[in-house]
Amino acid sequence: MVRRITSLSILTCLALMLFALSVVVGGCSSQSNGVHDPIEDALSAANSEANSVKTAAIAFCADRGVWPETSSNLTGTYIVGTLKAVYDIDDDYGWLLSATNSTWPDAITFLPGVPGPDGQDGCWVRR
Repeated sequence: MVRRITSLSILTCLALMLFALSVVVGGCSSQSNGVHDPIEDALSAANSEANSVKTAAIAFCADRGVWPETSSNLTGTYIVGTLKAVYDIDDDYGWLLSATNSTWPDAITFLPGVPGPDGQDGCWVRR
C-alpha cells in the first residue's frame, strides 16, 4: 500500500513535534509557572560547580594515581577560575564529602557525601 503525504499530515506531524519539544524544554527549567526563583538558580549553579570539581578530581586521579585532598589542589591546572566553596574529597574513592568556606547563598547548604567503597557524592540542597 502506498501512502500519500499530504499537507495536513505534515502539519499534524509538525504540531506534535512542537508540542513534544515544549514539554521537554519546559521540564528542564528551574522556573515554575513563569516565576523566577533565584534560590533554584543558585542551587543549580552550586551543583554544577560540584560536578565540575568531581570531573576535575577524576582527571587529577587519572594523571597522578591519587585523589586530591581538596578542590584547592585542582585550581590552576584542572579548574580555571574561582570556586565558591572548597570541597573535601575522599582520599580512597574520590567522593565529594563536604564543602567549606562557601560564598553560596545561605538558603542552600551542602549535604555531606558518604566515604568508602559504597559511598556517594554530597550535593547542594535547599535549607
